[in-house]
Amino acid sequence: MKKVVTFLMFSVIAVVANAQVASSKQDVAIFQLSSAEHNIPMGLMQGVDSQIQKVFVDLGRFTVLGLNFRLDGLNLQTFVARLRLLKEQTTPPDKAIQFGETFLTLDEYNKIAGSFLVVIPRVDGVHFSRLANNVRKATIETSFTILKGSDLTPVTGGFFTVKSQGQDQSRQQALEQALAGIVPLLTFEVRKVPQFQISSGLVDVGFDSASMELGQNMGIMLGDEYALQKVVTKDGVPQTEETGLAIVDKVNPKTSRLFIAYGDPFVGQSVHEIPRLGIDLEPYANLVERFTDAGTAYHVALGVKGVVSRGFWLVKPMVGFEVPLILDITNVLWLPFYAYAGAEFYPFRLGRFELATSAALAVGGAYIMVDTSNFLGSNAQPYYLTHLGIRVDAKAQFLFSRDAKLAATVGAAAYAGLLDAFVNKSSFFKSSAQISAGLSFVQKF
Repeated sequence: MKKVVTFLMFSVIAVVANAQVASSKQDVAIFQLSSAEHNIPMGLMQGVDSQIQKVFVDLGRFTVLGLNFRLDGLNLQTFVARLRLLKEQTTPPDKAIQFGETFLTLDEYNKIAGSFLVVIPRVDGVHFSRLANNVRKATIETSFTILKGSDLTPVTGGFFTVKSQGQDQSRQQALEQALAGIVPLLTFEVRKVPQFQISSGLVDVGFDSASMELGQNMGIMLGDEYALQKVVTKDGVPQTEETGLAIVDKVNPKTSRLFIAYGDPFVGQSVHEIPRLGIDLEPYANLVERFTDAGTAYHVALGVKGVVSRGFWLVKPMVGFEVPLILDITNVLWLPFYAYAGAEFYPFRLGRFELATSAALAVGGAYIMVDTSNFLGSNAQPYYLTHLGIRVDAKAQFLFSRDAKLAATVGAAAYAGLLDAFVNKSSFFKSSAQISAGLSFVQKF
């Protein structure tokens, strides 16, 4: 009888765990950015404050309670410990609370006490260095401490540091770039905190798609990825197990449609957010046949391209950089390259298999370590714009794991040569038409 009761208990637990439980918006109290550094203008600090709050608002899963209090000059641990003692008192404060020379208003205290989470951003360090051509580089390290509103203890994964950088000949502009760079990094780091990740449930299942609760009301975006989950019993203990991968391909006000990459979904199944930066990074190697007025030649090209995956579905922005291994200039150290930008298109998907096409505008260039004054009349700089062109590719890729794909690509390109003075130095500098085939590895970040 005891075994039967135990079995029924585990069965009930498994059913409840598999049932859909959708995330809901939570109140988050956010302090103003504080810093012990004195070389950051207050105007910039206030600008970053609004950007940090915007990150939490744009994520869609929070109701932001902004605070005006800054911890400048205060010890974070001491400050939090005193707040915790105040919160534990049976009688709440009835007036502003003094910390050194500053005051935490009663309204701000109530926001902290009533919130689900408390976020404390703080600049830990600002560093400047000088690069070539009198360029200044600014590096800012900003830490974020996230506490539970209930007892002001740290949440799991609730302390992280964001390092952002900016470069400019102006020290002020470099600093502004570094401060602005906090925002995309913060968005990713926040989505990595377990307490901030979205969970939902499937409300409808089709052939290769499903619908889940939550949509624009919780900041769901195209390209967001979710793990299909179910509870299995191993050695008599219920455990959560990932059984598939789903990708958001349509967002409605309160629901989202998911493309099922793999797995066997069912109505009521739980899904859990997979936090990603939203970039597919793809290193590749191609064999290229190049046609010029001098004849046909072959070379190997090594490259890498990045495709923006979060926020997009059928058409995704793409940039890339490629180095053709053409070394036919004698006694010269040089590096030819192509850089391109365009879009990747997905006309066909079937489970783990995808057929993608892409189109891009491209420029060619070369870095030449030789005195060019004899044939260019100048030796001012070693970088030269050598080509303008277009390129198209077709790619078949297979998702062999949750985080990576293998792909085979065929492509064509046309380049118009711009540097006639170099055409006798290498066939690279001539106008050309190219066809290529190669292999690549796609890592999802």
